[in-house]
Amino acid sequence: MKRLFALPIFFFVVLSLAKIASAGPERYEGKETMKNVVEPMIQPECNWTGFHIGAHGGYGGGSLDWKDVDFGDNELIYARWQNGFFAGGEVGYDHQFGSFVVGILSDFDYSWMDSSGGGEKPWETRMDWMGSVDLRLGWAWKHFLFYVVGGGAFAHQEYEYIANDGFKADDIRIAPLIGTGIEYMLTCHWSIKAEYRHIFFGNDDIHDLTIDRGTTNPIDHETYDVDFDHDTVTLGLNFKF
Repeated sequence: MKRLFALPIFFFVVLSLAKIASAGPERYEGKETMKNVVEPMIQPECNWTGFHIGAHGGYGGGSLDWKDVDFGDNELIYARWQNGFFAGGEVGYDHQFGSFVVGILSDFDYSWMDSSGGGEKPWETRMDWMGSVDLRLGWAWKHFLFYVVGGGAFAHQEYEYIANDGFKADDIRIAPLIGTGIEYMLTCHWSIKAEYRHIFFGNDDIHDLTIDRGTTNPIDHETYDVDFDHDTVTLGLNFKF
């Protein structure tokens, strides 16, 4: 019986000694001596400052109109939606001042956005890649970052008239953009985001096109006005160094 009573007393003494040892040295102020206090290390708070790299994907598109401007009547000959998926990567840098965050971001995407129309004038358009350089301004709250973006977008657009007297053309569009998004910090290094953008591609002339009708007298000049804007929705994953 004495052993049964002694066993819990022994464990109680051991736990008390372990607790005292783990507490570390205490501060003592006397007339002759003073012991140094070992301050615990404090983990710095996570914030949005730093370089980051990420991957994303999304869906986008918008209406696309063709007009024939050679004869001065701006006849609308084609109106369709050009849309599809895109995926790519991004790099950037953010700096946090209190609750405010400012940064710069660049991204590049491969695109599957396209459009086609049948009938007497069968047209096809494709956007095979696009990118942007943007400024970002945000407000941080807990693990969230609410932000707006503004900058410039660029995209490679291809056009094709798929008839017997068809032609192909392409150009690189440069346009302003605006957008808004929300990003959530999973850890001090990983975050996920959702973002919406509107890109103002606007009007651009596709001109000096040669249409080969299969005769000795091809038409050497045709000019079309192509007008379109794009809206995109993106989901992404980022790593901050």
